[in-house]
Amino acid sequence: MEFNELMQQFAAKIGLAELSQQDDVVALSIDGVAFGFLNDGATETLTIVADIGQQPGSADRPLGSMMLKANFLYEALQGAVLFQNPENETFGIQQRFRLVDLDADSLYGHVERLSNLAEEWRDIVEGYGEAEKVARTQAEKEPQESPVDGASFMRV
Repeated sequence: MEFNELMQQFAAKIGLAELSQQDDVVALSIDGVAFGFLNDGATETLTIVADIGQQPGSADRPLGSMMLKANFLYEALQGAVLFQNPENETFGIQQRFRLVDLDADSLYGHVERLSNLAEEWRDIVEGYGEAEKVARTQAEKEPQESPVDGASFMRV
Protein backbone atom coordinates (compact mmCIF):
# COMPACT_ATOMS: atom_id res chain seq x y z
CA MET A 1 0.00 0.00 0.00
CA GLU A 2 1.17 3.54 -0.70
CA PHE A 3 2.25 5.67 2.30
CA ASN A 4 -0.32 8.47 1.96
CA GLU A 5 -3.18 6.03 1.49
CA LEU A 6 -2.03 3.94 4.46
CA MET A 7 -1.79 6.97 6.73
CA GLN A 8 -5.23 8.24 5.66
CA GLN A 9 -6.77 4.83 6.40
CA PHE A 10 -4.93 4.70 9.74
CA ALA A 11 -6.18 8.20 10.61
CA ALA A 12 -9.76 7.13 9.87
CA LYS A 13 -9.29 4.02 12.03
CA ILE A 14 -8.19 6.09 15.04
CA GLY A 15 -10.85 8.75 14.45
CA LEU A 16 -8.80 11.58 12.97
CA ALA A 17 -10.33 13.59 10.17
CA GLU A 18 -6.96 14.85 8.92
CA LEU A 19 -3.28 14.22 9.39
CA SER A 20 -0.56 16.80 9.64
CA GLN A 21 2.00 15.68 7.10
CA GLN A 22 5.25 17.28 6.04
CA ASP A 23 6.92 15.64 3.06
CA ASP A 24 7.15 11.94 3.95
CA VAL A 25 6.71 12.38 7.71
CA VAL A 26 3.57 12.24 9.83
CA ALA A 27 3.69 13.23 13.50
CA LEU A 28 0.96 12.12 15.91
CA SER A 29 0.46 11.93 19.64
CA ILE A 30 -1.36 8.75 20.59
CA ASP A 31 -2.15 7.88 24.21
CA GLY A 32 0.41 10.42 25.40
CA VAL A 33 3.21 9.01 23.23
CA ALA A 34 4.67 11.15 20.44
CA PHE A 35 5.02 9.15 17.23
CA GLY A 36 6.74 9.83 13.96
CA PHE A 37 5.86 7.87 10.82
CA LEU A 38 8.67 8.18 8.31
CA ASN A 39 8.24 7.05 4.73
CA ASP A 40 11.31 5.92 2.82
CA GLY A 41 10.17 5.87 -0.79
CA ALA A 42 13.48 4.45 -2.00
CA THR A 43 13.12 1.28 0.07
CA GLU A 44 9.31 1.36 0.27
CA THR A 45 9.46 1.11 4.05
CA LEU A 46 7.78 2.87 6.93
CA THR A 47 9.71 3.55 10.13
CA ILE A 48 7.62 4.13 13.22
CA VAL A 49 9.39 6.11 15.94
CA ALA A 50 7.98 6.46 19.47
CA ASP A 51 9.40 8.95 21.96
CA ILE A 52 10.45 7.68 25.39
CA GLY A 53 11.90 10.88 26.85
CA GLN A 54 15.12 12.27 28.28
CA GLN A 55 17.43 10.84 30.89
CA PRO A 56 16.52 12.35 34.24
CA GLY A 57 19.25 13.61 36.53
CA SER A 58 22.88 13.83 35.59
CA ALA A 59 24.54 12.17 32.65
CA ASP A 60 27.16 10.72 35.03
CA ARG A 61 25.35 7.38 34.93
CA PRO A 62 24.60 6.93 31.24
CA LEU A 63 21.23 5.34 30.76
CA GLY A 64 21.93 5.05 27.05
CA SER A 65 24.50 2.34 27.65
CA MET A 66 21.97 0.21 29.53
CA MET A 67 19.38 0.77 26.83
CA LEU A 68 21.80 -0.23 24.08
CA LYS A 69 22.41 -3.50 25.91
CA ALA A 70 18.64 -4.01 26.04
CA ASN A 71 18.59 -4.11 22.22
CA PHE A 72 19.87 -7.67 22.56
CA LEU A 73 16.49 -8.54 24.12
CA TYR A 74 15.13 -8.99 20.61
CA GLU A 75 12.18 -11.10 21.69
CA ALA A 76 11.15 -8.70 24.46
CA LEU A 77 11.40 -5.73 22.07
CA GLN A 78 9.69 -7.74 19.32
CA GLY A 79 12.05 -6.47 16.65
CA ALA A 80 12.04 -2.83 17.73
CA VAL A 81 15.24 -0.94 18.51
CA LEU A 82 15.94 1.47 21.37
CA PHE A 83 18.02 4.55 20.53
CA GLN A 84 19.26 7.85 21.87
CA ASN A 85 18.97 10.87 19.60
CA PRO A 86 22.39 12.60 19.61
CA GLU A 87 20.86 15.98 18.74
CA ASN A 88 18.66 16.35 21.81
CA GLU A 89 19.63 13.36 24.01
CA THR A 90 16.10 11.95 23.99
CA PHE A 91 15.45 8.23 23.96
CA GLY A 92 13.09 6.47 21.63
CA ILE A 93 12.06 3.15 20.20
CA GLN A 94 11.63 2.49 16.50
CA GLN A 95 10.82 -0.24 14.06
CA ARG A 96 10.81 -0.45 10.27
CA PHE A 97 8.18 -2.22 8.17
CA ARG A 98 7.75 -2.87 4.47
CA LEU A 99 4.81 -0.83 3.21
CA VAL A 100 3.55 -3.76 1.13
CA ASP A 101 3.03 -5.73 4.37
CA LEU A 102 0.92 -3.04 6.07
CA ASP A 103 -2.71 -2.05 6.13
CA ALA A 104 -4.57 0.15 8.63
CA ASP A 105 -5.30 -2.79 10.96
CA SER A 106 -1.74 -4.12 11.08
CA LEU A 107 -0.37 -0.58 11.47
CA TYR A 108 -2.75 -0.05 14.38
CA GLY A 109 -1.42 -3.22 16.04
CA HIS A 110 2.20 -2.15 15.58
CA VAL A 111 1.49 1.33 16.95
CA GLU A 112 -0.32 -0.11 19.96
CA ARG A 113 2.60 -2.47 20.69
CA LEU A 114 5.20 0.30 20.29
CA SER A 115 3.11 2.59 22.48
CA ASN A 116 3.06 -0.05 25.21
CA LEU A 117 6.82 -0.60 24.89
CA ALA A 118 7.46 3.17 25.01
CA GLU A 119 5.36 3.47 28.17
CA GLU A 120 7.23 0.56 29.79
CA TRP A 121 10.56 2.17 28.93
CA ARG A 122 9.34 5.55 30.22
CA ASP A 123 8.71 3.85 33.56
CA ILE A 124 12.23 2.40 33.46
CA VAL A 125 13.74 5.81 32.60
CA GLU A 126 11.75 7.52 35.36
CA GLY A 127 12.70 4.75 37.80
CA TYR A 128 16.33 5.21 36.81
CA GLY A 129 16.07 8.90 37.67
CA GLU A 130 14.45 8.12 41.02
CA ALA A 131 17.14 5.53 41.82
CA GLU A 132 19.80 8.10 40.98
CA LYS A 133 18.21 10.63 43.39
CA VAL A 134 18.05 8.04 46.17
CA ALA A 135 21.67 7.00 45.59
CA ARG A 136 22.83 10.63 45.63
CA THR A 137 20.88 11.37 48.81
CA GLN A 138 22.22 8.21 50.46
CA ALA A 139 25.79 9.06 49.46
CA GLU A 140 25.42 12.49 51.04
CA LYS A 141 24.24 10.93 54.32
CA GLU A 142 26.79 8.10 54.57
CA PRO A 143 29.80 8.59 56.85
CA GLN A 144 32.86 9.71 54.93
CA GLU A 145 36.34 8.46 55.75
CA SER A 146 38.51 11.09 57.32
CA PRO A 147 42.12 11.44 56.29
CA VAL A 148 42.96 11.56 60.03
CA ASP A 149 43.43 8.18 61.76
CA GLY A 150 40.45 6.49 60.10
CA ALA A 151 37.96 8.76 61.93
CA SER A 152 34.67 9.30 60.20
CA PHE A 153 32.16 12.10 60.01
CA MET A 154 28.66 12.48 58.70
CA ARG A 155 27.48 15.26 56.46
CA VAL A 156 24.46 17.06 57.84
